[in-house]
Amino acid sequence: MSTVRPFRAIRPLPSLSQRMACLPYDVMSRAEAAQMAVDNPYSFLRVIRADAFLPDDIDEHDPRVYRAGAEQLHSFISEGALQFDTNDSLYIYRQIMDGHTQTGVVGCVSVDEYNNGEIKRHELTLKAKEEDRICHFDACDTSTEPIFLTYRAHEKIDKIIEQWTTTYEPDDDVELSDALQVRHQLWRIDDPDTIACLRRAFQQVDSLYIADGHHRSASTAAVCEKRKASAGTTPGDDPEYHYMMAVIFADHNLKIMDYNRIISDLNSLTPSDFISMIKEAGFEVSSAITDPSTRVFAPKKPHSFGMYLDGKWYEVLAHLDDKNMTTQERLDVSILQNKILTPLLRVGDPRTDSRIRCVGGVRGLQYLADEVDRQGDGVAFSMYPVSINEIMAIADEGKIMPPKSTWFEPKLVSGLFLHALYDPRTCQT
Repeated sequence: MSTVRPFRAIRPLPSLSQRMACLPYDVMSRAEAAQMAVDNPYSFLRVIRADAFLPDDIDEHDPRVYRAGAEQLHSFISEGALQFDTNDSLYIYRQIMDGHTQTGVVGCVSVDEYNNGEIKRHELTLKAKEEDRICHFDACDTSTEPIFLTYRAHEKIDKIIEQWTTTYEPDDDVELSDALQVRHQLWRIDDPDTIACLRRAFQQVDSLYIADGHHRSASTAAVCEKRKASAGTTPGDDPEYHYMMAVIFADHNLKIMDYNRIISDLNSLTPSDFISMIKEAGFEVSSAITDPSTRVFAPKKPHSFGMYLDGKWYEVLAHLDDKNMTTQERLDVSILQNKILTPLLRVGDPRTDSRIRCVGGVRGLQYLADEVDRQGDGVAFSMYPVSINEIMAIADEGKIMPPKSTWFEPKLVSGLFLHALYDPRTCQT
């Protein structure tokens, strides 16, 4: 059973939605954030990346950064640029990018269900990143960005979403001016009967899964637990900080892109020696038939890898008896790391080894070739994307996906909906 609760979202004035909406805090550098909002006093980056608008000598984790973000948020609310909705609602959120559409429900999910594992995870978190968002959410007293969840599709939920979005026009309809040009639409569901139907349907969903945003999940839960510990509870008490804001997409909606690898050198091997060693390790290596329009090679099936080496694309096929392998070991990222990168090139953990770069497929495969050519050495591998079923299977087993193996696109928008961790009926900033 999955709990999805309506809430009174904090949302921008309709006339300011386009200016307020922005990319998530963690997909850009400090300098990029400053540039994106340089002529826009209403950019939500001024809340979630407040460091970009402070002097350069102030560290991004300085307490002044978190205070500045909170002050900007409260300023937006006090001047009316951001406003609380009039009653508890659920929301429908749609993203459209390059012909792909994904539509989900925005609501609050239970911190208790996160803590006891009913909301399932597949990644480890880094303490430093976790602490950063704890400080941010705590200072703002608000979940400023949602968690990205998925679930095995449920027919009733699909029907409610379809009926509402075909009956009503979206409340917000914005397009970010970045290179991807993603369109973001939001519908508010304030009809009590429809909300009740959605909540009952989600109660029939066995589990929710974190697709993206493990750090935001851990940080929001930590802030909520801190409030629970300090405030205590009374019978019937159900405060806002018992919940965290999420966008919840059915699994069939999601698009997972390839997450590719660039290695800076061949560990003193010649290209021909490296190819020979790959073959000796049990792989088939052949000249790749590249796409005539792009001149790159994208694998079309699992256990197939593209390899850009010495100015040429190859296809590398793994012929493995995987019957006795674990779900994790069967993943292409694991096969590449465990059979080629670590034993042949001595490349370690993708999160920490400076010789490897993991590159989201949104950059395109030509980027891989260009970077290897620029380096004058090394190799790049194009990957077949991991599937949502593989992610769910590993989460169901209580296991962890290999590092840098999932790249979801498009990213969730920030600034169109927020969740106050206090009761807006009794305490508005």
